[in-house]
Amino acid sequence: MCYWQSFRSQWQRVRYYLIFLTAIWLSLGVPGCSFSPPNSQTASSPGPTQINPAVQRFDGVTINVITQKGILDVALNRHIGKFESLTGAKVNMVAFPFGDLYQKLQQDWSSRTPKYDMAVILSKWLIDFINTDDLEDLTNRVQSDSALQWQDIAPIFRDVSVRYKQRIYAIPLDGDFQMVYYRSDLLKTAGLEPPTTWDDYLAIAKQFHGKDLNNDGESDYGSCMAKGPRFAGYLLFASIASS
Repeated sequence: MCYWQSFRSQWQRVRYYLIFLTAIWLSLGVPGCSFSPPNSQTASSPGPTQINPAVQRFDGVTINVITQKGILDVALNRHIGKFESLTGAKVNMVAFPFGDLYQKLQQDWSSRTPKYDMAVILSKWLIDFINTDDLEDLTNRVQSDSALQWQDIAPIFRDVSVRYKQRIYAIPLDGDFQMVYYRSDLLKTAGLEPPTTWDDYLAIAKQFHGKDLNNDGESDYGSCMAKGPRFAGYLLFASIASS
């Protein structure tokens, strides 16, 4: 029993440290979440620990991380080696295509023997895992750790994206502001108005497609948008609709 309590205490600290380092090192991705046993609340969670990499070691501890394949896993892989050398812990990362990530995580965290300790996912998924008690309440840890520089995060991500009922459940790694922008100089020179319909959009795109629009001697596209299957199409919709 003493061994288990010691191991669990060490694991709580290394899990927090992983979330902390990920937030500091990464500039892209989506909110990171840590797994904790059901019904783990702030009142029963250990207090935050200020970790000195020079003396705090977690040799023999393995952290299983799940994230998106092709974008986030590339960024995370750049820092795993440094994290492991600082802490002694081993990071085992598994990545799935974006279209499969939510289902894989839901299946794992709803099982009796979940294997993923941390996830780097979209903030809009948090509520699903908060309501099932899969996420640790990080409020006290975040508020007592000045190294996170929490107030430097844009309010929409700091106060909305990672909060639920005034409690913090994730560390934001990246935030997107959806918008549409266009070359007003090109439209002005051509005597065109900004598009208000898809027909306008297509007509303008066709007019400029294949021309050298940045004077580099190469032809350019008249339109750029994400249209690949299963590739964040909702972001394109938000950008167009909000404009």
